[in-house]
Amino acid sequence: AGFDPIFFFHHSNVDRLFALWEWCYTEYWMGSGYEQDGEQYPWTQAHGTYAQVYNEQLLPDGALQPFRTGQRDYWTSSQALFLHEQSYPKCM
Repeated sequence: AGFDPIFFFHHSNVDRLFALWEWCYTEYWMGSGYEQDGEQYPWTQAHGTYAQVYNEQLLPDGALQPFRTGQRDYWTSSQALFLHEQSYPKCM
């Protein structure tokens, strides 16, 4: 499905909408979790991944495996934040 033009345009639009949301709501980001009924809950990966165990807490500086930077380190959520100065390569 990744080479389907409709799939490509759909996900390009999803990325565009997310970037617009980040631009409009700069104060909202991962933080330490969410609050429900007065109790604080951390963000977790309920079913785990090949790199994370069940219910492991998701942190802003946790590795986004398998995605690597040019220095071969794993990207983090903080680095991928749209408004962060070093997030994406500069356009010419």
